[in-house]
Amino acid sequence: MEGKIKVWGIDRELWRHNCCEAHILNLSPSNGNPVCCSTHSHAVKENLFYVFSGRVFVVVDGHVSNLTSGQSITIKPGQVHQFLTDQESTVLEIVWAESITEDINRVTSGKEMTKDEFEAAVLHAVAK
Repeated sequence: MEGKIKVWGIDRELWRHNCCEAHILNLSPSNGNPVCCSTHSHAVKENLFYVFSGRVFVVVDGHVSNLTSGQSITIKPGQVHQFLTDQESTVLEIVWAESITEDINRVTSGKEMTKDEFEAAVLHAVAK
């Protein structure tokens, strides 16, 4: 199954129909460095992230959740969110609502991070 290559890994769309879609996200640190997606929100989409393997930090409106295998989080429309990881991780993402291509409002860009940037980002989110 092909996927979209992202700075944080590969996004493989499993299924899409009208107002719902499902993706497998294979998160891969780059050259041993932690990675993150952009900080963003959606006007009408809800997201559910379920971690199959690895560890993923999900920051939602400044609050951080440390998710490991078997754990999930749901993000409501309008909530600013981002995921970060420092290890290989596999995540199921389920999205529901009308699929609107331009539904993202990026606050930051996804990027390869140094370990110091990763730790500072997680600590900054926890401190809020």
